[in-house]
Parts: sequence; C-alpha cells; structure tokens
Amino acid sequence: SITSAQGSDNQTVVQGNQLQTITYSISSDCDQLHDTNIYGQQLISGFPPGVSASLSGNTVTISGTPTSQASGTYNYSITIDNSIPGTDTEPFISATTSTTITGVINVDVPVDELVLSSSQNTVNQSICDGQPITPITYQLGGSATNVSGTGFPPGIFICFI
Repeated sequence: SITSAQGSDNQTVVQGNQLQTITYSISSDCDQLHDTNIYGQQLISGFPPGVSASLSGNTVTISGTPTSQASGTYNYSITIDNSIPGTDTEPFISATTSTTITGVINVDVPVDELVLSSSQNTVNQSICDGQPITPITYQLGGSATNVSGTGFPPGIFICFI
C-alpha cells in the first residue's frame, strides 16, 4: 500500500517557491525507482521543471522549487517496482510487482503588483505651487520588474530605484 499526508499530493505553488515536500510511505516489495525501464518507458513523469522524486528505504520523496519555466497543471506519475538492475556480471531481473503513485502539482505565475509602503496619507496630497510633495513610495511585488506612470503635474515624476 501507499500512503501520503492528506492533500499533500495535490498542491498549488507559485513559481520560485518551494513545494511542500510530498512523502509517500510504501509497504510492499517495490523498492526500485528508475527514470525509465529497460524498454525506455518513462517511469517518472509529469513533474514541473525544478521538481524531482527520490526513493530511500520505504519512502518516496517529491521536492523542489518550480522554475520560471513552469506554469499550469502537472499530473505526475511515479512507477516503482521490485526489478533488479543489471550489472557487468549479473543480468537485469524483471519486476514481478509494481505500483504507481499519481498526483497533481499546479504552478501559478507570480502576480505583478505595486504595494504602497509609505503612509496612506501620501496618496492624495494638496500643495501650494512650488512646494514639494511628501514622497509616495511603492514596493514592487510578485514578478514586477519595472514601473511607469502618466498624468503627473509638471515637476512631479517617477523615480524607480
């Protein structure tokens, strides 16, 4: 049998943020985790870029951080079995039992945003001609990397640092 923490096998994560580690406990004779079988078939598939799986003892662990190339829904599948890999002196021994683990990882793109970091009182100001305004400060959030604006009175401008 295969067990994991409730809900951990169906997650949503934002690009660049670490996935909540998914662990599966296995109680069977399946103790081999390979990328492909001897026929070239994928046994681990469907992970977003930056996420991978490993097997240690009776535990399959899925972890990582989806890269900026990852977005959307990833239906993953991991097949483990009891095959014995071949060596220089021993032949490959085919699996007599196998099991498949499936789940879903949704990767969201960070949202561009401006977050006011100065006082709310700085947003709407009335001043006399020739007098300075109190600076209005915003922080870029999400994946925002630039800012622009229009409609400012003469002498008022955006300074992006």
